Amino acid sequence: MFALGGCINTADKDSDEEIQPIGVVNSDNTIDEVIEIKVNPMECFSGKTRQEIYDIRKKYVAESIFKSDNYEPSDKVFGGIQDGKPWRSIFTEFCCYSYSKQTETKGYSEESRFIDNPALLVAVKSGWYYYIDKFEKGDTEHSKCFSSMSYFMPDKITYCKNKRLITVYYDYIHNFRMPPVSLYLTTINAQDFGYNYGKMVKNGDLIFFQPKDNISTRVYEFQDFIHTGNSCGVPGGCNNASPYIRGYDFYPTISDTARRPVNIDIKLWKQKPKSDEDEADMNYRIVFKYNVPMYRVFAEDIKNRKKFGIENVPH
Repeated sequence: MFALGGCINTADKDSDEEIQPIGVVNSDNTIDEVIEIKVNPMECFSGKTRQEIYDIRKKYVAESIFKSDNYEPSDKVFGGIQDGKPWRSIFTEFCCYSYSKQTETKGYSEESRFIDNPALLVAVKSGWYYYIDKFEKGDTEHSKCFSSMSYFMPDKITYCKNKRLITVYYDYIHNFRMPPVSLYLTTINAQDFGYNYGKMVKNGDLIFFQPKDNISTRVYEFQDFIHTGNSCGVPGGCNNASPYIRGYDFYPTISDTARRPVNIDIKLWKQKPKSDEDEADMNYRIVFKYNVPMYRVFAEDIKNRKKFGIENVPH
């Protein structure tokens, strides 16, 4: 595991008292400050050209900790984007209802979470589209499908330069684990900045769908990218991330009564390490918290359905 000593979080304190400061004071009593990174909202990419997407990406990178005068988006990662195509909607991310043509490309584009937030080097997304939401059963007042709180937008991102540590906090709504909702990692940002290899060195309480060969059992060479694929079911395809990598698929196993954070630590390297004990070029921590009032989720779901003109499911 990577050492976290020396990082004190001087960003705004979180209301969840269970989240502890990152690390401790150095042995010489010096303090390495942690900066808080702005979380940028999702947006719609459908109809835009690849150059427009590249310009959006460069804008957000210029505002990030990865700012560089020479930055250009990686063609390996983003070169498969096709001009003018629709992008898969965030509304397809979580619920079975996502396969309706009504929501395939409507609203925010799911990949905008990552393109507009460069610090999400190993971002979390929903893995399988099997969640049965109350919206599909006619209870439109208690739906979560169309709330951005369902899509693993981070609550907070911090960076400790001295320890090369990015920490990403997610509000993980416990109701989503009934049944357990598969989560999935995407590494397009890591690759874009040259971090091509990674290993999960602390995985909290996780179960992997591929238990003997996954990102926690060995160093993985990252391979995901954005292209125009047919998984959205729209004629001509949509721009979306690919391929599906089984070793990134997992779910937490925290009981409903154990509302403690889950910490996941990932080491990232630009070149393949000789051993997973090698010092990382970047350390990345994911923290799942449990403190979102469900009424906020329901209210935002209703607001988004009205905003994007999403109709009720026929019964």
